[in-house]
Amino acid sequence: MMLMNYSDYKKGAEEFYQDLNSPLEELSYIYEGEFINYDGYGFLDRSCIFISLAQIAIEDTVDISEIREELKEIFESNVAEKLKKELEDFEIFYNDYLEVQREYSKL
Repeated sequence: MMLMNYSDYKKGAEEFYQDLNSPLEELSYIYEGEFINYDGYGFLDRSCIFISLAQIAIEDTVDISEIREELKEIFESNVAEKLKKELEDFEIFYNDYLEVQREYSKL
């Protein structure tokens, strides 16, 4: 079971992104660290964190190659199909997922 819905993760990611002037990889792990020790935290939550941060970085024209390996794991896992059943706001996630996937394919 996921801890939050995608919109909550994305809102938090936007706040982290604006407040911290750190490289994307470092920022990703700091933000993930806010949740990693919660009971129930898992790969679906992690996917939401990394997709939301990557999407925000893309909008800000920041290179996402720093989190290439994490994104590769997400895209190879068929996470979108799994999240379709878990997220009430799946459509928002999926739009960001597709945008990040397009940028990832250029790396």
